[in-house]
Amino acid sequence: MDHSEGGRSTLEFDLCIIGAGPAGITIAREFANANVRVCLLDAGGLTIEREVKDLSRAEDVGRLPGSEDRHRVRAFGGSSNHWGGHCAPLEPDDFEKLDWIHHSGWPHGFDELRPFHVRAHDVLGLGEFDYDPESVGAKLGYKTFPFDPTKIKSTVSRYNRVRFAPTYGDELNNAPNIKVILHADVSDIQLEEAASDKVAHVLVKTIAGNEFHVAAKCFVVSSGAMENARILLMSNQQRPAGLGNHSDLVGRFYQEHLWHSSGCIVPRTERPDLKFYFNEWPLGDIGVRAHIAMPANMVRELRIPKYRSEISAVSVAFRTAEAIQLGVTMSDVVALISDPVGLGTVLACRSESIPTAYLLMNHVEQIPNPDSRVTLSNQKDAFGRPQPRLNWQLSRLDHEGVVRSQRAIAQEVGRSGFGRVRIELGEDDDTFLQRAFGVGHQMGTTRMDNDPALGVTDGNAKVHHTDNLYVAGSSLFPRCGWPNPTLTIVATSIRLADHLKTQFRADGLL
Repeated sequence: MDHSEGGRSTLEFDLCIIGAGPAGITIAREFANANVRVCLLDAGGLTIEREVKDLSRAEDVGRLPGSEDRHRVRAFGGSSNHWGGHCAPLEPDDFEKLDWIHHSGWPHGFDELRPFHVRAHDVLGLGEFDYDPESVGAKLGYKTFPFDPTKIKSTVSRYNRVRFAPTYGDELNNAPNIKVILHADVSDIQLEEAASDKVAHVLVKTIAGNEFHVAAKCFVVSSGAMENARILLMSNQQRPAGLGNHSDLVGRFYQEHLWHSSGCIVPRTERPDLKFYFNEWPLGDIGVRAHIAMPANMVRELRIPKYRSEISAVSVAFRTAEAIQLGVTMSDVVALISDPVGLGTVLACRSESIPTAYLLMNHVEQIPNPDSRVTLSNQKDAFGRPQPRLNWQLSRLDHEGVVRSQRAIAQEVGRSGFGRVRIELGEDDDTFLQRAFGVGHQMGTTRMDNDPALGVTDGNAKVHHTDNLYVAGSSLFPRCGWPNPTLTIVATSIRLADHLKTQFRADGLL
């Protein structure tokens, strides 16, 4: 039933989902054709529009200002409109509390989430749940690096660029119990009263100048890490600090995956057959590619964040020239071009030569950092709302993790007789902290913890000190590991949908 309240119309549903990206669409699909009335709100339209995009502007005052804002997409389908399809599940130690990584530890473990990762495979069209590099490589006839897997392990990622809007839009549109409302920008989440823990409705504004309320039994905020934090902080009329911000944690622990090209492996043989690492390769309807990473035992031994590197094949001459431009000493250059391939071979190399070195494209975890955060800016958007203010910060351990990992890689490359490694980062060098950039995986701003003093939401993604408000997406992640987040976003969203189903069954709706 729709009705008017205080001059604004109110739409009534059982479940209101705010944000129609991979998380929001996944949850809505779990209720398709059920008795639960679902409203899916998205601030954008079917395509990216300038006027809507301007509402995503952020005041960026941290490192590399402006680098993160471009990753936010206000359009139906969210970030799936421009993602690369890269998927891998989190690993068991990503969920553990580690004494050298403050604020680590999920409220549940790997085994709890694994069946949801498997179900997420169907949503993302990833085929068999097989991430064993030897097994996948064997299907393609590709080899892996000959390293001791307790020192350097190979990993495999699966790729399928599912665009959620065209893939699932018709399904949602045809479900009689689901109403999708576009250009619907949530500006406030309102409790029944200031002393209540129950959300009554949300205030929606549109670029056409309309306003209305959506009332529901349960609400899910699934608008991305920056916007999730902004919405909770803006909802401060009844709780001045914002919803979920009882411990000043909303917006803190903003994390990204850090990318920086540095270091290379120079093999002894001229042309090892390791193309499994260089590109995505077709395996049925998906792509696969191998990478190298630090195994859990080495992560513990080195006391570092999680490390992974993609591999790109280049000529040693190219890398040596680049090193000289960066001011590397002549002794370093001699060490690079001496024994592994021979001086004459290197001097003969040209840009069109066959690959003779493997560039390390480091793609690593950022550790949780409370000083890396999203707050509300004094700058306003077109609706008069505060823009998000991003202060993205890294820590010394983020840098040290790459350096220690590359040293471990160098030791194993030498021990195995495969070749040698050029390390271009020093322990006290700030190059990584200054130049590493994020790849658009915004995470951590509404972290889960069953202790309200340590988290914004509990282990079921419910906002602490509320009865019916939940969060979905990578803003929940207490720690991110190295895997790209979309597979885990979909997995945690399915898990949340299952939890909500238990609530609706208790109410007799399912």
